Amino acid sequence: SPGLRIARVNYDQHQRLIDCDLEFWRHDAIHVGVDVV
Repeated sequence: SPGLRIARVNYDQHQRLIDCDLEFWRHDAIHVGVDVV
């Protein structure tokens, strides 16, 4: 079924991997909004 995959990857100041997080969201369970300032 349609969905959205979000991957967050965090690095330290030496570009070494600290951690990562994968999320999968169903299309009917998420609202994406963008504000421009």
